[in-house]
Order: sequence, then C-alpha cells, then structure tokens
Amino acid sequence: MRVSPNGERVRVLVVDDNAGCRDALAAVVSAAEGFDLVGTADSGEHALELLPQLEPHLVVMDLRMPGLDGIETARRMEIARPDVAVVVVSAQEGQIVEGVAGVRRVLPKRDVTVRGLAEIWQVVRDGREQDLLPAVAS
Repeated sequence: MRVSPNGERVRVLVVDDNAGCRDALAAVVSAAEGFDLVGTADSGEHALELLPQLEPHLVVMDLRMPGLDGIETARRMEIARPDVAVVVVSAQEGQIVEGVAGVRRVLPKRDVTVRGLAEIWQVVRDGREQDLLPAVAS
C-alpha cells in the first residue's frame, strides 16, 4: 500500500479545466491502491482555495489552464504548502519544463496510470526526486 510520509493513505487533489480529462485523472487516482481522491478543481485558482481544507499530499494538475496555469499554481502551492508534491500533466508534448518551484514531475497525460502514479509517489516519498527524469511537456 502506498502511504504518505506520516503513514496515511495518499490524499490526492486533481486539477484540470477540461471536465473529461479531470474525470479520467480522478478515475486513475480512485483506482490506485492506497490513494484517496480528496477533491477535484477546474482551475488553478480553485485548487489554491481548496488546498487548506483538503490537505492533499499529492496534486495532479494540468499544465495549460485559463487563468493560473499549472506552473504558476504550483509556484503558489510551494509557498503555501511546500510539503505538497505537485505532478503537472499535459496533453501536448513540446519543450522540457525543469526546475520549476513546487513541480516534482511533468509528464504526458497518457502516462498517468495507476502504476505510474504509484511509482512517482514512491520516488517522492523516498526523497529520490533526482530519479524523476525531466519529461516532455508544453
């Protein structure tokens, strides 16, 4: 079973402006053993509002959204809750995003699977972020 740093089940917030993608990401989280979907948000602003009350360990967030995009939202989350791991996902491939404050990983949406989510969390939990090679996103 995957657990948070304090031994609890991993609490996950999913953020995507596209309802279909948001539902698909939420379904992956719900199907993953040891992970609890604690909420969904349709924008970066909404995610920041939910952050204090939902207290997620992990945020799976779309890169491109109207208003606050995934990168700016991750920066703000890093300030508000530096203990939250943010994985940014994108439907588009393009330039590499590296070294953005708060972002632990950027990967294509098609790579968000139950197994992939568990593997990423294991690396983050064990403090081995250097093992998360940069991924392609736009």
